[in-house]
Amino acid sequence: MAWNDPGNSSGKRNPWERRPGKTPSNGSGMNELIKQIKKMFSSQPGGGMGVGAGAVFLLLLAVLLVLWGSSGMYQIPNGQVAVVTRFGKYQRVEQPGRGVRLPWPIEDAQLINTGEEQRNAQLRVLTNDEAFVDVVFVVKYRRVDPAAWIFNVRDPESMLTELSESAVREVFGHESMAAVLVPTRQLFAAHVRELMQSTLDAAESGVTVNGIDVIDVRVPSEVKPAQDEVVKAQAENTAMIAQAREYASTLLPAASGDAAVIREKAEAFKSERIATATGDTERFLKLLPEYQKAPAAIRERMYIETMQSIYSGARKVFVEGKGNNVNITVEKSAEQSTSAVEVRAASTPATTPAKGVAK
Repeated sequence: MAWNDPGNSSGKRNPWERRPGKTPSNGSGMNELIKQIKKMFSSQPGGGMGVGAGAVFLLLLAVLLVLWGSSGMYQIPNGQVAVVTRFGKYQRVEQPGRGVRLPWPIEDAQLINTGEEQRNAQLRVLTNDEAFVDVVFVVKYRRVDPAAWIFNVRDPESMLTELSESAVREVFGHESMAAVLVPTRQLFAAHVRELMQSTLDAAESGVTVNGIDVIDVRVPSEVKPAQDEVVKAQAENTAMIAQAREYASTLLPAASGDAAVIREKAEAFKSERIATATGDTERFLKLLPEYQKAPAAIRERMYIETMQSIYSGARKVFVEGKGNNVNITVEKSAEQSTSAVEVRAASTPATTPAKGVAK
């Protein structure tokens, strides 16, 4: 029912007026709270603030101001610097020792370590021959520009961790498993450092990477048996290639020697044929005037000489006989063949001519 409802028998009523029979509450309302505070600092029964209470209040306020002002004095340890900001804006960098700044929240100082620090990490990398290796490495770095470390990179700690892992994957991922497992793997650390430093400089992070130490590179236990088989197969492949090259190294010189001998024989044969052809040409040119004078005599002479040259190097078989008596003579030398023909031609009767077969 509303306060001024016509059916209300009590007539118009004020919601803030006191009800009959109720006493006002001493602990309710803002006025009562103020009265209680004044009563705490009052030395008079009437509730007013006395001179002593005012002095205590001022003294307390002064103490608070001194404490607040002294909060701007702080100590900067060795190996660290303080980056001072005013309402979040960069102001200056203070060196180790006693530092002074305006109290918070006007100015704030953030301590940054400028000495060398290191991060230990272990990362699983896939090499270019599709093998997994665990790389254990240490990143050594130093913050040379604390202001850039705070303001130029949103999350420098995470950035440094992700950058080191990315550089290790980039370098070791382009190598074979056999290459990264050998002791010379420390050479890859220099490349990792170069990649990290170039990226940090591009981001103006204010960080210098002093070095990368590759502590260990090992094959994960989960895939070690399979990778051992791969290594064994690669070793066998390398051994077979070496054997093939050794065989080729012994075969090629012999083949080269044979080829040289064949070339020499071919050159000698070529020279001989050219010389023979040249001699024949000169001989025929000398015979040409004689041939033109007496063609028939020269033709017969050339025929006899040709046949003599043919039969002088051929094996001849002579068969002669009368009735059932057959005599076969085989002559090999040119002298014996010529003398045999002459003897048989002289001793053989005209009625029994000799028969000669040349093979």
